[in-house]
Amino acid sequence: MSSPAISARRPLFSPAIVSAVGSAICLALGLISLFMGTFPVFLSPVSTEFHWGLSIFPQAPMIVGICGAVAGPFIGRLIDRKGVRAILPIGLALWSFGLFSLSLMDGSLLGLYLVGAIIGIGGTIAGPIAFAKVVNGWFDRNRGLALGLVMSGVPAVATAVAVMVSQGLIDLHGWRVTYRILAVVAAVVAIPACLLLVREAPSHDAPGAPRADISGLTAGEAFRSRDFLVTIGVSCLAVGALMGVSNHFIAWMAERGVNKQSATLALSLYSLAGPLGPLVGGILVDRIVSPKVVAGFFALAPIGMALLLFGGSFGMSAGIVLLGLAFSSVSGFMPYLVSRYFGMKAASEILAVAFAAMTVGMGVGPVLIGFGHDLSGGYGRPMAIAEGCMVLAFAAALFFQPYRFGARRPLEKAG
Repeated sequence: MSSPAISARRPLFSPAIVSAVGSAICLALGLISLFMGTFPVFLSPVSTEFHWGLSIFPQAPMIVGICGAVAGPFIGRLIDRKGVRAILPIGLALWSFGLFSLSLMDGSLLGLYLVGAIIGIGGTIAGPIAFAKVVNGWFDRNRGLALGLVMSGVPAVATAVAVMVSQGLIDLHGWRVTYRILAVVAAVVAIPACLLLVREAPSHDAPGAPRADISGLTAGEAFRSRDFLVTIGVSCLAVGALMGVSNHFIAWMAERGVNKQSATLALSLYSLAGPLGPLVGGILVDRIVSPKVVAGFFALAPIGMALLLFGGSFGMSAGIVLLGLAFSSVSGFMPYLVSRYFGMKAASEILAVAFAAMTVGMGVGPVLIGFGHDLSGGYGRPMAIAEGCMVLAFAAALFFQPYRFGARRPLEKAG
């Protein structure tokens, strides 16, 4: 019979699992789910109220991305030096405040840009950079699966729920009240989850705990490498095209005669299908140490887009599902690729730049498709160009180089 002292050393849930759950909760109520993910259902009502074309409000995600690109490297360096818990609560509070501030817009472009800047900085502090450091620190052998579930799977489910809930709230109370509700929920749930659950793996030897791996390249070495330029460039191209299509999906379908309810339901499939991509992808990259596995998931985007363009009513549902799988997989692979190509020495700073670039891509994609719509009077040409970008991204992903840093072989307690 085990003694109380031995039982006390064996908690029901390991620190790795608890920290992963806390990180997932915070990400589920973060920038990707509650702002980027719900953006399509806010696009029409906000643009209509302020008499904006479909290229104006999409500038908000672009500003978010630009601010993240500027602030991201500094935030990543700060996280590497000070730790996640030192700044994460501040970021969550700032992010929630920025989301609430969207409800106070009066049609001023300056106000739109200011709110976008607040969301960008807060969302970058309380975004994937910090939580990738937490997950990467606790998990190594099963890192792909853990990252896939926490960084993409849970946020994808949260996005699907948020899309449906937001559309219902907008129909009942309007877009301003809906943004306020989302912001309050984000603050009252995510901040306590961060404070109570999220912990970093120790970087020193401790009995019964894994040691975080801190080997790898410096940020400067990584930024000058071919691997960084290719992986980031290809990922930005893919997520920019995917975000552009998803943000304009409801308006595009309306132009093709699909009613709003059917389009909204189809868009929810985009997010509901998302968790399957990171789950399957995480399992595969943990067992097949080759970037060709990652490239295979890039192929889902052009296939899904082709179904949307040419597949009729069946193609709408099947195509949007494949696009959802592609987006969650491509965006979810980034922390894994950074850890395998560049190691953990400056992972947060490197990942900050990577995510900043991807966020800019996510912001630019919808704006360009909006401009294309306004200039050509329809979505035909912009969506065809988006398909071309997806094909190009897949072709380039086939040239990803072998990883520099493989998984450690000794058995680890946390993953």
